[in-house]
Amino acid sequence: MIKKNNIFTGEGVIEKLPALAKKLKSKKILLAYDVKAEKTALRIKELLKCGKEEVFSYILTNGEREKTFESVGKIISELIKNEFVKTDCIVAVGGGTTGDLCGLVAALYMRGMKYISVPTTVIAACDSSVGGKTAVDFYGKKNIVGTFHDPDYVLCDFEVLENLPENVKKDGEGEILKYALLDKEIFSLVSGNAPLNEIIQKCIEYKIRICMKDYFDKGVRHYLNLGHTVGHAAESLSNFKLSHGEAVKSGLKFIVELSVKRGYMPPKTGEKCLEFLFKRGAKDFEYTLVELAEVSKCDKKRKGGHVELVLLKDIGEPFIEKVKTEKLGEYYGN
Repeated sequence: MIKKNNIFTGEGVIEKLPALAKKLKSKKILLAYDVKAEKTALRIKELLKCGKEEVFSYILTNGEREKTFESVGKIISELIKNEFVKTDCIVAVGGGTTGDLCGLVAALYMRGMKYISVPTTVIAACDSSVGGKTAVDFYGKKNIVGTFHDPDYVLCDFEVLENLPENVKKDGEGEILKYALLDKEIFSLVSGNAPLNEIIQKCIEYKIRICMKDYFDKGVRHYLNLGHTVGHAAESLSNFKLSHGEAVKSGLKFIVELSVKRGYMPPKTGEKCLEFLFKRGAKDFEYTLVELAEVSKCDKKRKGGHVELVLLKDIGEPFIEKVKTEKLGEYYGN
C-alpha cells in the first residue's frame, strides 16, 4: 500500500516531479500520456529536462478502448526497445484508463518497475490513482484482468483539475457521488457545494482508510464497488461508449432504488438520495434488467456461485448482499 506521505495533493504539485524522479534513481523515464492530457504532459516534459534522466514519450489516443493486452504489449515493446530496466520509471499522465493500463505494465515489466501517477481527471484523482488496482478489459468485460501495483508517488494537481472542461468535471462526479453515499461528511460537502479540491481530498482520505483495512479487496474494500457492478455491465453493453462516470451515476441510482425495494433503506432516505443523484445528472439505464443481470454475472466480485452486491441501509451504511448468480435477474426485479 502506498504511503500517505507519497500522495501529493494541491496546486502546482507536479513541480515536485523532477525531484521525485531523482529520488527514485531512475536513468530512463517513459512519459505515457492520454492525448487529452497533452498540455500537462508537455509541461511535465519541460520540467524533466532539468534532470539527468533520458525521457521517452508514449501517447494514448483511444480512451477506454486502449485498455487491452495489445496496448500492454505495445508499451512493453517500447520499454524493451529502449532498454529500460526495472529501476527505470513510467510516468502516467491522464485519467483512470491511463493509470490502469500503465500500472499494469509497470507491474508486469521485469516483475515490477517504478511508476508515478499524475491523474488529470476527477475520477482518477479521487479514486483510481490510489489503491494499487491495475487492469485491462478483455472479452468485452471491464477490468477483468489485472493485479495490484502501487505507484511510488501520486501527484494530484488541483490546478490541472480546476482547468478541466465542465463536461469532464461533470463526468467525474460519478465517483464523488459514490463516496458521498458511503460517507456522511462527504455527502454534506457535496450537498453544500464545497470546493472541488476539498471534496477530492476527503475522497482520497476515505479510500486510504478503506485500503489500509483491506488492501487486496477481500472484505470492506468491496464497499468501493457501490454502483459499479451494474454500472460496469452498462459500460460493457455500450461497448464502452457510455462513460464510466455516467455509468456509475446510473448505477448508484439503481442501487438506491434496489435498496429501498428490498426493504433495507427507509423510503424517505431513498428519496433524499435520489434527489441528490437526480440533481447531479443520474439517469435510468437504457438497457433491460435481463441484459444488465446477464453481464453482471461476470463481475469481478463474483465468488463461486454468487455475486456480491453493495447495497445501502443509510447514507454511510453500506453492506454486502450475496446473490446467487442464477437469481440475479430476479433479484434486480426482473
